[in-house]
Amino acid sequence: MKLIATALLFIFMSVAHADKRNAPPDMQAYNLQFTVYCLSSFARMTEFLNFHNEKPVMLSRMSAKIVIAFFTNKEFSKSTLVVLRKGNNSDDACIFWHGTSNGESFSLNLDENFPESIIDETEL
Repeated sequence: MKLIATALLFIFMSVAHADKRNAPPDMQAYNLQFTVYCLSSFARMTEFLNFHNEKPVMLSRMSAKIVIAFFTNKEFSKSTLVVLRKGNNSDDACIFWHGTSNGESFSLNLDENFPESIIDETEL
């Protein structure tokens, strides 16, 4: 499982959107080593976090194989960031971050005014 988690971290970090852009001079890159905790499926992760009163409130499909899920509790005082990776023979759901707050762990920006792209997205 540790090998899978390491591979998942490498894949996730290597395809980060910021890596594919021309970084501004003040953007720093850090190579970090940290532990992620994984379960064998999204259903199993949902079951585990449900035990801790958290449920998924946001999903973002990053590619055909990578999905990011955000879990929180009813009071928005706990949140967990989970990355799901669909492999050829297995699926992994890994906790990348978990934290607590005073009720600000989750909020949505409903502003529909998005900035106009200043570059051709096909270049990415």
